[in-house]
Amino acid sequence: MTETNDFPQRVNTTMRSLLCKLSKQEWQERASRLATVNQEIADEEARQQEQKAAMKARLATLDAERQTLAGVVVRHEEMREVECVVWHHDQPARVVTVRMDTNDEIENRPMTDFERQRFLPVEA
Repeated sequence: MTETNDFPQRVNTTMRSLLCKLSKQEWQERASRLATVNQEIADEEARQQEQKAAMKARLATLDAERQTLAGVVVRHEEMREVECVVWHHDQPARVVTVRMDTNDEIENRPMTDFERQRFLPVEA
């Protein structure tokens, strides 16, 4: 041990982060990795944009269904295909439409000229 001014000297090693010049190969490796990471970022951003658009479309679909259902719930009714019978009465030349599920008359109107001609007797 070496002593200076009557104090013993101690020698320790330690690790510290310090700037170091890159070799040509190290620089090429880092540059290549930078290009790869840049491409991966661009790909990920594109993928996330596609997912965002798909999620937005899904929300729009669900919102449209919610609005339709809310209207049905508020009105206590909805549009459906219902079988109907159309009666053509030549006297008094009217067309009456009746829904089969409730037997309610849903339309009563005068015959059109075309409808009147369909029921004229055919003379031979």
